[in-house]
Amino acid sequence: MQDVGEGAPAGRRRLSAIQGERDTPPVSTHGTAVLPAARLLEAASTLSEGAVALHAHLRHLDPDERDAVLDAVAEQMSEFVRLWIDLVRAVVGDDDGDERPAAPRAAPPRRVTSAPVRPTRAADDHPARIAVPVAEHVPEPALALSRDEPVRAARDLERATRDELTGVLNRSAGFAALEREIDRCRRGGERFVLGYLNVDAMTAINDTRGLRAGDEVLRKVTAALRATLRSYDVIARLGGDEFVFSLPGSDLSTAELRFKEFAVILAEEAPGCTASVGFAELRQHDDLDDLVATAETAMLKGRRTRRRGRA
Repeated sequence: MQDVGEGAPAGRRRLSAIQGERDTPPVSTHGTAVLPAARLLEAASTLSEGAVALHAHLRHLDPDERDAVLDAVAEQMSEFVRLWIDLVRAVVGDDDGDERPAAPRAAPPRRVTSAPVRPTRAADDHPARIAVPVAEHVPEPALALSRDEPVRAARDLERATRDELTGVLNRSAGFAALEREIDRCRRGGERFVLGYLNVDAMTAINDTRGLRAGDEVLRKVTAALRATLRSYDVIARLGGDEFVFSLPGSDLSTAELRFKEFAVILAEEAPGCTASVGFAELRQHDDLDDLVATAETAMLKGRRTRRRGRA
């Protein structure tokens, strides 16, 4: 590998160091931006986390609503690609010690119209090399509209489907999501368990400690639920201190074992607070109302049993 002196640009020195660690042949940076592998992996990890979060939000929407959100996301890809190119330039041109003037920003903003950017891997290419896409100028008002409208649409959708206090799905959106999960499990021959959760002594908490303290308990119960369940499991607040949630792919024994973990987490999040949980497993002719009624009955039975045991 050729030596790169101290006077070389910082990007070339970093590239040389990476090549030395991996014993790879030197790569010319002429005409193509080269990202240090660690920064590229960091960006890829961020994108992956965003994709998981987007999947969790879109999984339970109606097809028309899901398509509308995806269209809005697609409109933002031009801005993402522009920021990605800026990142590449910043990494290659960044110097740990030297102050360099920032490159002038092109105006008006640009929208990418070529095919999606894909890594180029010729036989002699470094794996971190990417190609810069072709872009065309778009008038400023058009880009401003594409920035603002999807944000407003996503905010309106969030308000319409989410419980304001806890952030989980509200009753109507939650029931719609659970119906779709039941249909999906039936089509795939997958097991499905529905859980019904009720916070113990919530009235006493509100009466003795105040409604604000009660709201905080509900937030902590929700946090414990999220920590126990998977990102794609449905959680919905029915109202007050009652919640329902889905456990696709589980049976009753698995669900009960999992919620022993929930009790431990809740005890850490809200010492002294407890909740009663009941489960119902999907049978051939059950609908959502049947499952909710069965799970609620199981929850009440378990609560009475515990109270008799304490008495």
